Amino acid sequence: MRVLVADDETSVRKFVNFVVTKHCPGVSIVGEASNGKQAIAQGLSLHPDVLLTDIRMPEVDGIAAAKQLKRQLPHLQIVFLTAYEEFDYAREAVALKAQNYLVKPVRVDELKGVLQQCADNLRKRELGNSLVLTMTSIVRETQPYLRSYLMGQLLNGDITNRGYKRLIQIIGSQLCPSFLVVLKSEYVLTEHGCLWHALQALCKSNREIITSSPTKGGAVLLVRTHAERGSTEDAMWIRQWAEGIRSDLETRLKTRITIGVGGVAQNASDIPRSYHQAQLALSFEFILGRGNVITLRDIISDRPENLYLLPLESELAGSIQNGSCEKALHHLERLLKKIESIAHRSPEVARQFLQNLVHIIVGAAEEQGAKDLNLLDDYVSRVKLANTFSQAAQELKQLTSSVVSISQSRKQEGNLDAIRRAISFVESNYDKKLTLESVAKNVYLSPCYFSRLFKKETGVNFARYVSLVRINTAKKLLLERRLSIKEVAGKVGYNDPRYFSYTFKKLTGILPSEYK
Repeated sequence: MRVLVADDETSVRKFVNFVVTKHCPGVSIVGEASNGKQAIAQGLSLHPDVLLTDIRMPEVDGIAAAKQLKRQLPHLQIVFLTAYEEFDYAREAVALKAQNYLVKPVRVDELKGVLQQCADNLRKRELGNSLVLTMTSIVRETQPYLRSYLMGQLLNGDITNRGYKRLIQIIGSQLCPSFLVVLKSEYVLTEHGCLWHALQALCKSNREIITSSPTKGGAVLLVRTHAERGSTEDAMWIRQWAEGIRSDLETRLKTRITIGVGGVAQNASDIPRSYHQAQLALSFEFILGRGNVITLRDIISDRPENLYLLPLESELAGSIQNGSCEKALHHLERLLKKIESIAHRSPEVARQFLQNLVHIIVGAAEEQGAKDLNLLDDYVSRVKLANTFSQAAQELKQLTSSVVSISQSRKQEGNLDAIRRAISFVESNYDKKLTLESVAKNVYLSPCYFSRLFKKETGVNFARYVSLVRINTAKKLLLERRLSIKEVAGKVGYNDPRYFSYTFKKLTGILPSEYK
């Protein structure tokens, strides 16, 4: 491991050289600097693994030098040296993701320990790089199978937007402004999978195809569009593109090909809907015959209801899950207007849509954890027995308001319970290493959400709360007088008595020795 030492005191640099030479085999000092400017120049020239630097130095201080080198050498590990009275400054420096800090005068065992830790980190990184190369090779070999599996997950709605981005990375493409799911189907099967072989050749030569997956008698393609989402140009482009693909395949395979085109998908959650729309379009081959490109616009005049209501139903469910009553009722009103227009043509179809809304509203709430609503059968019956459309609509509005209120209440109860469990965990484990991430994981919340929620419910941030619990416990132990300050520090989770004293004074105004 290669170390660059930066300190304006010659004695410190000699001390580090002595410790490394005598106690640290495998570690070498590749350069020395007496100020930050020299440290930057030598760091960029020598590419060390570790920068051991004082904070206060002439010309350029250690923090500024470390920042500049870290930008150019992202894997550089940084260890700061600091005097005790500069402790606050050192703690701020740790925000640079420094490996550690050492308080002067530095002890031999402390320096050995920190350098050993840096060496361990370097070995782990090298091992990680090796594993990445191995895994990259494995992924490359299994890519066709992985692509097929992930496409199946994507079409079934079992993959998140994050997973979708990973899929795009795996197949080696770029995220595009908008996507269309295109279903290709051949009902007169060719021998030996000729359709799929032809499509594979087509995918390599056609930049618009992001990825593809075989299906029985055909294939599903994800296609990037170039025009504005949902625009007339977009619809014209996809039809022309699909016609060209259909003509090309029919020429190669000497058989009729039918293509069904779904609606625009702006993200991963839209793709299952677009896929089902493409299947719906394809089913109109029964009416329009083989050898056609069938898009939503071709069938929208016959079956507008399902196509128009799906996005609105999704927005309604999302608003309920987000706990927004105002937005949920707004989306419900829009849905009811659409269904009311259907009712003028077919009252029974409209009544069925209204009953389906009950399932959507209750289901959205249950997905948020409200499992015991017991409202489904009751409201389905109310809507079914409603004498007028307005009466059924009123029942749905009442149901929506109720489930949003219940969902909010359950969510609040869950949040309070999570914070109570976190507090109990801290009070039982204050003598151990506690991090925001570990406690958040213990109560099944993301660290970011847990941090905000903890501050909201307790009035203090998590780190300060842990410190308060530890210092209050330390006060009780100090009053017993039989324990030394070092022993008390260890019992409340502080390995460094000096940092314990610093924290104690910061929270109480006096040192532990004065308190004792």
